[in-house]
Amino acid sequence: ESLANLTIYDNSSLIDSFNGSLPEEVFRLQNDSSFSLLSSRPLIYPSATEKKRRYLLELHRLYNDVMRNYEKNLSPAFSRIDDPNHPPPMIVNLVVESVNLLDLNENEQILNLVMDTVMTWEDQRLSWNADSYSGIGEMYIRRKELWLPDVSPYECQMIDELRPEEARVVQVNNNGKAEYRITLILGCVCKLQLDDYPFDSQMCKSQFFVYQHNSRVLRVKGRMDMNTTHIEGNDVWDMMNVNTTEGNITYNSPLFGVIQLNVAEFTIEITRNYLFYIVFIIMPTSLLSIISLLAMFHEEIDEFNMLGKISIGIGVLTAMTLILTIVADSVPRKKQIPVLATFIIANIFLSAIATFFVILNPSRKLVKLLKRLCKIDVKSTNILHTDQFPINSPQRRLSDKCLRVLIWILECNLILLVIFECASIGLLAYIAEAWSNPY
Repeated sequence: ESLANLTIYDNSSLIDSFNGSLPEEVFRLQNDSSFSLLSSRPLIYPSATEKKRRYLLELHRLYNDVMRNYEKNLSPAFSRIDDPNHPPPMIVNLVVESVNLLDLNENEQILNLVMDTVMTWEDQRLSWNADSYSGIGEMYIRRKELWLPDVSPYECQMIDELRPEEARVVQVNNNGKAEYRITLILGCVCKLQLDDYPFDSQMCKSQFFVYQHNSRVLRVKGRMDMNTTHIEGNDVWDMMNVNTTEGNITYNSPLFGVIQLNVAEFTIEITRNYLFYIVFIIMPTSLLSIISLLAMFHEEIDEFNMLGKISIGIGVLTAMTLILTIVADSVPRKKQIPVLATFIIANIFLSAIATFFVILNPSRKLVKLLKRLCKIDVKSTNILHTDQFPINSPQRRLSDKCLRVLIWILECNLILLVIFECASIGLLAYIAEAWSNPY
């Protein structure tokens, strides 16, 4: 039994493959006639089963054979592009498995997200005949030991790989294909269109390009399947869709001239959750405007209540200005004024005009003018115009009644109330249209 356990070490070709990595005792015991008296436990991987031990020894031999002439600092891509028999460019597939939105910094216009990707490529230097190594068809090697394609995110403020260096492993198959899973934290530049804020949708791009290789030497292709890809937004934004396209970036190299670099582009469509803005900004602003206008024009304005109505108008102006300041701090300083800011500014102007009408009180002056004209008309009818309707005639009574109703309407400011309330409701309809027809 001792001989059976030690015969695995008597294989000279197997021992040579370790390049001296076996313990010195193994080599000494090979020529020791007393080795049969030793314990039956093997000296290498003693806790493993026989099958697992043979697998580990074969895997060790395979790794040494593959990596013996492998140089990780050299690219396997065929770079002789002037060769008429130039093979197709090396293809690097970048498959997105999940996209999670962290946040969108609107002032800096930076989209922060976590992206799980799988990068696959083919390196013939890592291929082997599986039958020569007990059928081993794949092995896992740390990333720092291998050459990786120079595929990098483009136009990103921040790039970080989430997993630690110790957990970064590449799966290599016997046909030379390598697969590397990457979890990236990206801060991508996203140019925002905020005309319809807060009912806006944004199209942000996450681009990956081949940093140094010419597009005729190495190309990157982005792929994703919306049926299997997991996309998730946050409390502020809903992630609606992610599309992928392929393109090129032209680079003028001082050494090699004009070079086209290949780009894989992922377009991320996000929509803002506007319920917060409706509940906490739009509805309070509308109610404040409607109720304050009703309080200012629901009765006749006189010297006793004028000061109170002016105070209401000034208080509403202060509150709306504060709301506008909050909105202005939450959006970037751009030429276009967002829908929400336009709505608040219009309500501020409406309240300011209403307060101005309270101070001037034009209805009272108009009522006095109508009463004075009425007296003049009665006198002129009695003295000069004998052919007019008699004072007690039905036509005259109807005319006087209509005049009294008009005076009452003017005294109660019903016309101003209707005008201002319609304007306030019209602003609410304006924001509702922007809600139903986003950009």
